Amino acid sequence: MAEFVNVPETNVYPIPDSLSLRAAAMVEPVSCAVHGIHELMIRPHYTACVVGDGFMGQIFTAILASMGLKKVASAAGIRKRLSCSSKLVPMTCLIQRRRNMEKPMIW
Repeated sequence: MAEFVNVPETNVYPIPDSLSLRAAAMVEPVSCAVHGIHELMIRPHYTACVVGDGFMGQIFTAILASMGLKKVASAAGIRKRLSCSSKLVPMTCLIQRRRNMEKPMIW
């Protein structure tokens, strides 16, 4: 991993002193998720299914929860991550697919 990178000045934004580097690192992925949700025109009364339980999937789940969505399904591969997502918003169902399975497991 590079310690330094060369980026055009027009692509760089100053980080306020009040914002930690950890929080600043979250700005770009969160803004991508917010943009995606905005493009889909999702509203609080909608039902959503987040496919994937990785970093971005959990960001989407957190944003949907903050919007007040009450019905969310999460389709994912790792039950521990599904459990984490279900703490963010009540899940209507959790779907886990394993290799060599005829049918997905639904909780």
